[in-house]
Amino acid sequence: MPGITITNLRSEIKTESDFDGNFSMKAKTGDTINMKFIGMSDYDLFINQSSVYKIELDKYPNDCGENLIYAGVPDFYEMNKCLRRKVKKEERENIKN
Repeated sequence: MPGITITNLRSEIKTESDFDGNFSMKAKTGDTINMKFIGMSDYDLFINQSSVYKIELDKYPNDCGENLIYAGVPDFYEMNKCLRRKVKKEERENIKN
């Protein structure tokens, strides 16, 4: 998962994960690495002797899934009207598969 913020809590050095969710960071044995991403529970990793870790973040337990946010529309009725607008016959004929 790209864009996870990773912080070494001792040195306060930060980085972000790449497109595949990978990252690299200098850390000493005993450091704690914190990982944060919107919609996921924070994860703290205590560094021991290992140099490679496989980490999986969990969704928030109270996450309600996807949410639709309306912006710039005065009210829901007006937006609904726009979404349900009937397409004229000429417009339908111009749509190519």
